[in-house]
Amino acid sequence: MSESKIPAPGRMRTALAVVLLLGAGLAAWAGWQWLMTRKPAPDVVFNAIDGRRIELAELRGKVVMVEFWATSCVICVREMPEISALSRELAPQGLTTIAVAMPYDRPDHVIAYAHRNRLPFVVALDPMGDVLEAFGPIPGTPTRFIVGRDGTIAATLIGGTDVERLRSRLRKELDRPATAAG
Repeated sequence: MSESKIPAPGRMRTALAVVLLLGAGLAAWAGWQWLMTRKPAPDVVFNAIDGRRIELAELRGKVVMVEFWATSCVICVREMPEISALSRELAPQGLTTIAVAMPYDRPDHVIAYAHRNRLPFVVALDPMGDVLEAFGPIPGTPTRFIVGRDGTIAATLIGGTDVERLRSRLRKELDRPATAAG
């Protein structure tokens, strides 16, 4: 009879660790490539609280920040004055901000909040979740998508944000020339 060679337990652990590290490294690289690859923004229509219907495709040539938020979101409400100021500051350079209320947010609450706080950008309702689904999945609020002049998603920012970092990221995108979406 021939004896089969079984590796020593220490060698098995080492081999398993190497395989796991290589797998994790490959997964991280693939995830990084996915995050770094600009993808076309979805073809959506925003239904603004003032009655306008705005197609995202019509905004090609501008940088668009699409913000998913809710009046019940503490972080969203806390950051809204800073987002408003940032929107006012960067609008002359080509920034368009669209705040999309989550489907569960009551339209009367959204409209009252927008008017009471004199939000300087488009506020949209999405009661059926069509815009949310097109951009999704959205893990929570706030979630911001920065759409470049070329119509591609340049960044996705989830959760509370450092306004200076957001300003820097938006300025970087505003300084990029428009190119064809790929």
